[in-house]
Amino acid sequence: MAFKVKDDPDLVRLLQKHPEWRAELRRLLPTDELLALPELVQSLAETQWRTEEHITTLADAQRQTEERLSHVEEQIANLANAQRCTEERVQTFIETQERLIERQERLIDTVRDLKGRVLERTYVKVRPVPTLALFSHNFGSQIHTR
Repeated sequence: MAFKVKDDPDLVRLLQKHPEWRAELRRLLPTDELLALPELVQSLAETQWRTEEHITTLADAQRQTEERLSHVEEQIANLANAQRCTEERVQTFIETQERLIERQERLIDTVRDLKGRVLERTYVKVRPVPTLALFSHNFGSQIHTR
């Protein structure tokens, strides 16, 4: 039985009347691409499953990286705090050192002054300064001897 374009409504009516023909018609009408769809869908499903596994793996790696980064940030904050403390201690050390240098300079001046006084006293005790009378006597005796 040959159908013409005008017979399409009749074909639809016949398929509605004979549902068993529809299954055969479905088997005969699909193209190769349409027939390959179940395999393609299965392949896509497997690929999607692998992608989900990769995403899970990447998410775990990202979580671990964030934990490590958080730990590194904490260490950096601790180091920065330690650096501040070290700078404060160094500044205190510098100030103490400057005060010690000033004290040492004053002490050196004091020691010099004391050495001068001791030397002066030692000189006065060991060799008395001639008095004016003795000086004139010696001077006078030298005049007479000439």
